[in-house]
Amino acid sequence: MENSVDIVCSSCGSKFKIREEKLPVNQIVKITCPKCKHKITIDTRGHADQANLEEKGTGRKTLPSYDDFASPLGFMEGGIRLALIVDDNDMHKVDIDLAINELAYKPISASSIPEAMEKLLLHHFDLIILSEEFDGKDIENNPITKHLNKLSMSTRRQMFLVVLGDQFNTMDNMMAFAASANLVVNPSDLPDLTLILKKAMNDNNQFYKVFTDTLREIGKI
Repeated sequence: MENSVDIVCSSCGSKFKIREEKLPVNQIVKITCPKCKHKITIDTRGHADQANLEEKGTGRKTLPSYDDFASPLGFMEGGIRLALIVDDNDMHKVDIDLAINELAYKPISASSIPEAMEKLLLHHFDLIILSEEFDGKDIENNPITKHLNKLSMSTRRQMFLVVLGDQFNTMDNMMAFAASANLVVNPSDLPDLTLILKKAMNDNNQFYKVFTDTLREIGKI
């Protein structure tokens, strides 16, 4: 079972949890309360029970990635599948939104990488669609893919990452592997995104079923 940190907002009293592995180690991080938008300071240099303490006038360095963006998600009901859309191309969004709705995900958009990072910190996303040049960052240096690559295998396996890029051949597995993604899609194929996602997700599920069954047979799980 994965450990989580209990967070309490000192402004509105709301309580929520963040998985420990999503918090940077030995740093002070500011996040935004998803209910009242109050800034909450989390100090990961101490024990988990310090997570709800506010830093006052310490002058200690915080991570700007999580500091200035409010989360619009509020508190999601259980069972709702979330899709994080990290693409600022309005032409892409038309086809993406159509596919997301047809597949019964709730789409959540981010207007910048820091905003996307805060959303990833606060919420679990089953699907992430990321444009390779979003916010001026290529895939190799993108904080989002770096963050996902640091997650445990069990957590990362629950997220399906799609990377969009003009240089990709849609559903090319080697290109997807090089991009640390589950799927790569050329934007010219976005009108068929629903069918592409269904096929790729089914293949992904079948792969991990065989993988899990094999581990079970050899006594690893």
